[in-house]
Amino acid sequence: MSIYLNDNKIPGHNQKVSIDLKFASEDMSGNSSSTAKAQKGDKGKTLKVQTTIRFIDADDLSLLVNLSEAKNAAGEQAVYHIVNPTANAMNMRQGFFDETLSVKENDSTEDWSISFTLSEHHSVPEKKESRKAEKKVTEQAPKGTPVNASGAANPNAVTEQAVELTPFEQKLKGLDAFLGG
Repeated sequence: MSIYLNDNKIPGHNQKVSIDLKFASEDMSGNSSSTAKAQKGDKGKTLKVQTTIRFIDADDLSLLVNLSEAKNAAGEQAVYHIVNPTANAMNMRQGFFDETLSVKENDSTEDWSISFTLSEHHSVPEKKESRKAEKKVTEQAPKGTPVNASGAANPNAVTEQAVELTPFEQKLKGLDAFLGG
């Protein structure tokens, strides 16, 4: 199977692609034998590529190194559109070089064994999380119709609820009324 990053075919032969999907969790058992886990959200996928490039195709190795070192206009790591059947099946559409690009010489076969990792950019869990709108707090109006002292409905009237006051609060209320408050 071949893999393309944007319009660039990853060079080499004997290519192997694997994808890791991480499930973050934390052990909640403490000192017990419980198997309880706390879920810590879904994480992005990582695509691992292994390939072999012959010594006589040194330009292909240079192309791969240039792709791994590429930056965008803002000076950030370049993000690539991934075209590969395994990546498509795992719903991994974009990625960037992450961790290590490893190149090892094989003198007996006169080629390089190369491996690298692409981390998912804008993962599906990340997109879902960004789509969640914060729930807005709505003002609540009192239900029913307020009643004035005569018992007639008055939509502008505000009702007071009877509150039981302590003896001290009753004295303060009387003092407040006396002072005109």
